[in-house]
Amino acid sequence: MVGGMVWGGVLPLPRRGEGGREGAARRSGLWAAGLVLLVGLCLLPPGPAAEAAVLDRIAAVVNNDVITLSEVQEEALPQIQKITKDYVEPELDAQLAKVYQQHLDGLIVRRLQLQEARKEQLVPSASEVNAALEDLKKKNGLKTDDELKRALATEGLTLDGFRRRVGEQLALSRIALKAVRNKILFDEREIRQYYEAHQDQFRRTPEVTIRHILVNLPPQASLEGPAKARAKAEEALAKLRAGAEFAEVARAYSDGPTAQSGGMLGTLHRGELAPELEEVAFTIPVGEVSDIIQTNTGLNIIKVESRKLEPVAPLEEARDKIREALLDQKYESKNKEWIEELKRKASIQVRLHGDPDAITKR
Repeated sequence: MVGGMVWGGVLPLPRRGEGGREGAARRSGLWAAGLVLLVGLCLLPPGPAAEAAVLDRIAAVVNNDVITLSEVQEEALPQIQKITKDYVEPELDAQLAKVYQQHLDGLIVRRLQLQEARKEQLVPSASEVNAALEDLKKKNGLKTDDELKRALATEGLTLDGFRRRVGEQLALSRIALKAVRNKILFDEREIRQYYEAHQDQFRRTPEVTIRHILVNLPPQASLEGPAKARAKAEEALAKLRAGAEFAEVARAYSDGPTAQSGGMLGTLHRGELAPELEEVAFTIPVGEVSDIIQTNTGLNIIKVESRKLEPVAPLEEARDKIREALLDQKYESKNKEWIEELKRKASIQVRLHGDPDAITKR
């Protein structure tokens, strides 16, 4: 979130030290399109600490790439600010050293992944990054780059810096998809085992999808009004019995709010319909048209489009959700194996370890 705006629907931000994982919201097919970009980067505040950051130092070298101390500070700043409020020495130094090491480790992993993305030619082009930025602007109601710059400035971010991170996140999501997620395999036995072991996840309330014709029933002030309404409903029912399309009859005869949508009332669960309608909806055969049903709202005719009565969704219906759950389960270990392999093949030199004086420039 930047300046009170959510930067979502474009990029997944990998967890630090993990190389990018999309959670259970995040699912198959969503890796390329619609994941949330959480931007936690801030520039150092003005004053002595910011001035000292100009005198940069090398924190680590990953193969031929340098990670500077200011990069670590930039990543860790929100936690540093919190820690300096919550702790005093000597515990403060220990906490700062821990935060420094965590963020340095995360940057090392990210650098390894980006190097792998370059090797596999998965780095986005300038036009792809621009397209992602345009999408972000559109989702947040921003029309120009100047408006985007002002929004980023509220968090101490520059457009160039933000553009760089957007490109990085696109590359990270692509390499994680290729190197990890696409290599996760499971068989039918695993799917069935998960289904049997997690029945509670697939429990549901019986539901029915129906179309509906409503003929308003006038007050009983005279016999003529109700009689006309009954005749109208019977005429509609006769057309349906003769084979007319329910949607066309609904448009011509229904007084209800769903008339123009062909009477489609949608999917409703048990307990959401009037009792008189519910009894019929859950008993007549699917595809059948009911007789005229009188309720306090008027005269009703319904057609059952589909119905699900099983208290637990069948395996075929639950299969896609199970596949995603298994992918999420296996992702952690597969991603960890990949990161460890990258580390084994790399040359990593840590120049600055968890020195609280270094991270805060005190």
